[in-house]
Amino acid sequence: MSKKMYKQFSCNRMMLHEHRTGLSLQLKKMQRGEGGETSSIDEQHLEEFERLVDESMKSGMQVTLSIADKKGAGFRVIKGIVKNKDIRKGEILMITERGVEKTAVRYILKVES
Repeated sequence: MSKKMYKQFSCNRMMLHEHRTGLSLQLKKMQRGEGGETSSIDEQHLEEFERLVDESMKSGMQVTLSIADKKGAGFRVIKGIVKNKDIRKGEILMITERGVEKTAVRYILKVES
């Protein structure tokens, strides 16, 4: 019986060349620090995030963004007013004390007013 079950699922061990290539490219990107999405914002936080960003753009309210370091080592905090959001590029433009800063949405961990 155990041999039969083993043979039944042995085909799952095969991997297509395309899958193997895709996995190796993904591994190389992660090693270079270009890994995919790092943001772990759930649906409820995403709605709150969008509301705060829109409110900051319309009324000039200051928001605080916690942003993950691109290499995953830590995070930094940016305080400012959202000037523009570019959904196509996935970026937010903020006016801060240091000037205008561009931030990728995928690295945002938390948004507070």
